[in-house]
Amino acid sequence: MTIHDPIDSIPGIGPKYKALLNMAQINTVRDLLLNIPYKYSTFNKKTISELVPDENVVIKGKFTQIKNLYAVKSRFKITRGVFEDETGKLEAVWFNMPYIANMIPLNTDGYISAKVEINPKSPKKLQTINPAWFTRESDITESETIIPIYSQSQGISSKWFSKKIEYLLQEFNFDDYIDSHFLNEHELNESCQIRQQIYRAL
Repeated sequence: MTIHDPIDSIPGIGPKYKALLNMAQINTVRDLLLNIPYKYSTFNKKTISELVPDENVVIKGKFTQIKNLYAVKSRFKITRGVFEDETGKLEAVWFNMPYIANMIPLNTDGYISAKVEINPKSPKKLQTINPAWFTRESDITESETIIPIYSQSQGISSKWFSKKIEYLLQEFNFDDYIDSHFLNEHELNESCQIRQQIYRAL
């Protein structure tokens, strides 16, 4: 694979995602690499009682309930969980991820990272959508506390873009594509450092 290959040369990109990416003028591997984040979001460590809507957080606690449901009208498989710490409870919701119920052990201390939202069915309550679960704080790397945010294409999340970019960063030696004279002329760091700074906010 080269940076000039069509976008569906990347593993995991089939006809559906190819069409969505093409609508966003992303047609080649190079186009995807040039789709850089437009901002970065920080996840702050909080307790449940400190949470406010529209905030990205990391919370220490445990799941006391997790169950799979099926929404007949939308045909979504919904997994709902209750995450607790010493200060309160927080509902967690996953869509089309029923395996979560078997992955996360109940009543086991750990961490979640997620965005906090108002529960549409109970406006006085908060919830998280598709939170990530970690068993140890050391597992929460900087990539989970500072994340790149991409311009949203319909049906494609920033998390999806991040995973594909991460794959490409490991696949290519970008020193083969970035001219050393260009770097020196513009007083830029080595290309490997550049791509970390742009895509990973390090």
